[in-house]
Amino acid sequence: MTRPAVVGVVGSRIGAAAAAEIGYGRRELDAYDLGCMVALARAGMAPVGIGSLEPVADQVLDVVDGLVLSPAGRCAGPGPRAALHPAPTVRALVREARRRRVPVLAICGGIAGLLAPPADGGSVAVASAVGGSEVPQSVQVVDLALQEVLGGEVAVALPHLPRGPAAADGLAVAAVAGDGSVAALSGTTVPVLAVWWHPESLPAGDPAREGVFRWLRRSIAARVGG
Repeated sequence: MTRPAVVGVVGSRIGAAAAAEIGYGRRELDAYDLGCMVALARAGMAPVGIGSLEPVADQVLDVVDGLVLSPAGRCAGPGPRAALHPAPTVRALVREARRRRVPVLAICGGIAGLLAPPADGGSVAVASAVGGSEVPQSVQVVDLALQEVLGGEVAVALPHLPRGPAAADGLAVAAVAGDGSVAALSGTTVPVLAVWWHPESLPAGDPAREGVFRWLRRSIAARVGG
């Protein structure tokens, strides 16, 4: 590519009441995970925010090369969590991205947008999550393509874990924690990666950080032939 890959980071809605509580006045806001933005920029990509208000999938995907479903507003540490219900517009954006084979990276709570029930009622993984741990543990990477950028093993904290079987149409288990918990999923026919750790929060140089964003950059380059 002759320019940096443009990656859309999908925002999380902050309602008017919540915005007022944190000092922004009573107004609707979008939040974007700054750690994801920084990590994308340091990996040589150009991050842009995608608003949560009625995004038009066709128009958005005409101008971005990849998508990140970030954890902003969805992950607050380990412990039980209620089911996550992404906006229908996010589901539409993800469906169109997969149809076009636009690479999608989903991180922890952002995975709910990837695994949300499709309009046609097809089978999906459960999008809610249960308590995990902030203590790093060994995770085995079983997907051969992912091993090229992550290596065979990484040490990461998994603050939230999927409840029930993590399997969905077009997705397969890519990494497994020592206790058998699914730590990552990858697309079987489309460029999709979902990780239950937070690569954007890891220090620069950590393979579990660099490898994830390298996967996204490589997937975009492979799609555009650059």
